[in-house]
Amino acid sequence: QTGAKILAVLAIVGSILAIFSAIFPGPGDFKQAELRVASAVWAVINIVAALLVFLAISKRKSNLMIPMVAISLVNVLIYIVWVALAVYTIFADRRTAMYRNIMYALVAQARLIHGPGIETYLGENSPYLLSAFNTFGLLISFWVYSVFYDCYKCI
Repeated sequence: QTGAKILAVLAIVGSILAIFSAIFPGPGDFKQAELRVASAVWAVINIVAALLVFLAISKRKSNLMIPMVAISLVNVLIYIVWVALAVYTIFADRRTAMYRNIMYALVAQARLIHGPGIETYLGENSPYLLSAFNTFGLLISFWVYSVFYDCYKCI
């Protein structure tokens, strides 16, 4: 339960930062308005789900944990897709349109998380680095899911 509370606090802090980023984009922030709105809406959903974690633990009502368990499971599923795409780029022919489209999406995802200029760090090894980055994200997402799911089961 303590781990779920800590992760809920981190989710709230991260979501508040995401809302500020959506409202006050930086000079190098190239997110489109629709993406900023979607990011802010997702952040509000995360805040509500994180607050429900505290309520679920204090009231001992496991059904209030379901939104956060679902959100963390969605994050795991999203990272599974990103890992599959990133691993595909390692073995794909770099001259194909599919490779370029997938790399464009993977770099855009990395840019959203790490900010503009991430391309300068990727370079020629970008398929390997993006695979490692997304695999790490998958592991963290799975760990977060397991913490919330375990809390859900023990309440």
